[in-house]
Amino acid sequence: MPSEKVSDKKMSDLKSRLKALGNRYAVQILEVLSPQTGDIIPELGWDDILDGILTMEGYEIPEEGKRGVRTQKQAIYEEERGRLASGGTLYESMNKLVKIGFVQAMGEKGKKNRQFRITHDGRLALSAIKTMQGLVGGDTEVSKTARVLLKHKNFINLLPGQEKFLREIGDVGENLVIQMPPGSGKTFLAMIIILIRLQAGEKCVYLTPYTSLNRQIIDEYGELFDNLDYSVVKYDAQSRATEEDLENADLVVGIYESVLFSLMHRREWTRDIGLAVIDELTELDSLTRRVQPQNLGTDRSSRLDFLMTLLKEGAQIITLSSRFGETEEVLTWLDADVFRPSFRLRPDEFLVTQGTEGSVISSSDGVQRCTCDEKNLIDAVHEHIGDYREKSMLFVVGTRLGAEELAKWLAKAHPRGSEEGVVERVIGPAEATSLTKSLSETLKEGVAFHHAGLQTSLRGRLEQEIKEGRIKCVVSTTGITAGTSFPFDSVIMIFDGSLQFLGTRSRYLQISGRIGEYHLHRHGGSVYLVFLQPSRRFRTVDDLRDKLLHSQLEPLTPNMVDPSSFTNLLSREISKTTRFKPETLKERVLDVLGGSFSAFIDERYVAKADRDVDGLMKWMDDKGLVESAGQFLKPTRETRAAIESGLDLIDYERVRKRLSSLDGTADQQDLIDILLDFRLVQSARPRTVMPADIELYLAELAKPEGWLLELTDGRRMVKKQVLLDWISERTMAEVLDNAEQTAGGLKVGDRPAWGSSLDDGDLVNLVTWSSSIAFTISDYLERTNTEALAHRFETLGNQLKYGVKQDLGESDLLTLEFRDGTGTATRPLSRSEARTLYDYGYHTIEQVVKKDIDASKQGFARERFAANCGLEEDLALRIYKSALKRVREKLSD
Repeated sequence: MPSEKVSDKKMSDLKSRLKALGNRYAVQILEVLSPQTGDIIPELGWDDILDGILTMEGYEIPEEGKRGVRTQKQAIYEEERGRLASGGTLYESMNKLVKIGFVQAMGEKGKKNRQFRITHDGRLALSAIKTMQGLVGGDTEVSKTARVLLKHKNFINLLPGQEKFLREIGDVGENLVIQMPPGSGKTFLAMIIILIRLQAGEKCVYLTPYTSLNRQIIDEYGELFDNLDYSVVKYDAQSRATEEDLENADLVVGIYESVLFSLMHRREWTRDIGLAVIDELTELDSLTRRVQPQNLGTDRSSRLDFLMTLLKEGAQIITLSSRFGETEEVLTWLDADVFRPSFRLRPDEFLVTQGTEGSVISSSDGVQRCTCDEKNLIDAVHEHIGDYREKSMLFVVGTRLGAEELAKWLAKAHPRGSEEGVVERVIGPAEATSLTKSLSETLKEGVAFHHAGLQTSLRGRLEQEIKEGRIKCVVSTTGITAGTSFPFDSVIMIFDGSLQFLGTRSRYLQISGRIGEYHLHRHGGSVYLVFLQPSRRFRTVDDLRDKLLHSQLEPLTPNMVDPSSFTNLLSREISKTTRFKPETLKERVLDVLGGSFSAFIDERYVAKADRDVDGLMKWMDDKGLVESAGQFLKPTRETRAAIESGLDLIDYERVRKRLSSLDGTADQQDLIDILLDFRLVQSARPRTVMPADIELYLAELAKPEGWLLELTDGRRMVKKQVLLDWISERTMAEVLDNAEQTAGGLKVGDRPAWGSSLDDGDLVNLVTWSSSIAFTISDYLERTNTEALAHRFETLGNQLKYGVKQDLGESDLLTLEFRDGTGTATRPLSRSEARTLYDYGYHTIEQVVKKDIDASKQGFARERFAANCGLEEDLALRIYKSALKRVREKLSD
């Protein structure tokens, strides 16, 4: 490890204060106050500091004119001096430097004779800044933009890979594959390229596989782009981005599927994308070993292949990932250069197994070997680490239940204690459920579990506490291992037969990389592979060692294109024209598919696609989705409306007859049944994917077996109950408890139907995706002039979005946002607050403002509203103020 001139605690404190150097003149002040090597630290007043800054800017102190006459040079100098001294910016920067301890002030504040001197911390900060500026010196586009970026980031030093990039890369004008280990600063480099393109007036997209990564990018860089007057929009299932927001955005940070949807449906905002950054390129490698009816369409690799194929037609592509095998294939496909630093840091790696006399811990290179008396392998890991309370540890398991159970065990067997306020910050704002209660209990002992079943917002708060080092023991499924690096000293992977995600060396490196290269560079790190029992992938510990620690990296291999994406591509090409010849349409579709990575690595791919296009077009003709127009074909009016609204044609064909039989008075249960037939809703946990016949044909699969039909029917019943409970305004805990009771009674044959219940995050996903489909159906129905039913589906979309009954679903109350109790942030009305207002006679935002207006009564309308609405007075007045603003804005429009 490199020797440290400053203690870790000191360096961490210094890093938190470096942000103040982003203020104007802050660095110049420190430079003026800093002595030359060997000199005494000077104490300077305001006049000396002003003269010093002007000298740095190239103005020499002019000599006096003859007989005291002021010269032109003196006039210019005094004008510049006045510019510096006026406006307060210089004094504000000095006050901040004094406040954070970089400068010491002597004398009474506000007096002219006040003196200043640089402190030891100030000299350290200045040294760090000068080092950084030296690394990004030069006049290349990259170095200039890096200086802008560094000014807004509180970095103390760059990582080795970042230094190499800034030294060697002068411009990034072509496609580029960046291969660096996890936690080595790839995102920072991508942001340099994004800033260059934004300054050139190009629209950029940053694409990630998970909403948590979207949130991380916005949290870390949103303020920077805002300060530079660039508009950034988050685009995923949890965001509220409108088409107008996306069109006006300079940078869109979105997940793969959301952006692919927009590209497939030719949304206006996608037409001028100039740069696309693809984070986690290793997602292009398929995890599906064998395609079956129940997992058809769930593989992300084929969707990422589609996404990149469409983007590379007109945008520059930058990819970020760790290393993978046969990189040249991807480079040739993208016509890209590669940046791949030759140096790599590796943690210490240990295998943990059961021996005859206890637990055996041996290093991967065979140099170290020790036997612990502890028979429990996880206890043995704690013993090997030593004072575990001072170390941060990530345990990786294969299932949600496994994460929860191990966290509970660790909380009892190896408690750490909790830092003050952690439980309140993580759990406090979340709706109480059995899952949040379990997490609260383990957090009290300094242990957290993390998986996709937690609510998205809660996961975000939990990850923030982990990143800031206040939670040091985490048990997680593999979801935490994508993208975000945390300050972990050790990563412990538990091989108990359930860790199916971890089957290749590249996946292993992705998980072990959660230590982060910065942390590894400064503190080192260790990885433990705990072999509890054999599995199909790893029958012995030697299998584990050979496949994960010593094998070569595998090449990226996407899965076959799923039928849904294939159909959407056909729809995309149909939408270009009013009519088409089948041969011409087929040629266009095959041309797009021929540019995919799958076609590049497998010459049989296009031949199969040729057969699939024929089969899909025949299916469309047989189902009446297209009609004859002489020598041409054209989509029917309803089919075109479905395509333009964003409906998948396979989903549309499945529900269109039932839709045509409904009207605006349709029963709520019938509407829910229609939503449950859509692939997006089926893909939410518990999965109820049931492929249509055309999908089975395209995938060359046989019809599902009886057990799968039985399982899917049972799970569908659970989902239906969940959605109906949710729009009956039951609490999240009540909805989940009812779902668990229903799921507990399900059987497939004589066996329990495992995995048929939901966690908190699953509920949020199910209602969010169902709401999205309801709005899309409403759009389709409006296009076909079925207005009453369109309104009903729009209302249902609102009901699912907010978890309310039909009356509130038709109200605009839940769109109202107001200042919270702190006065520093806004929040929407809660379900219970909106229900209270509605039941007290305030059915719309306008009624909140106007219902209590009465000139014959004393006092103000807002005071009468606060007295009559059923809510606490202070809350009611804040709601009224926000409602009044909304009404005024509406009138001004």
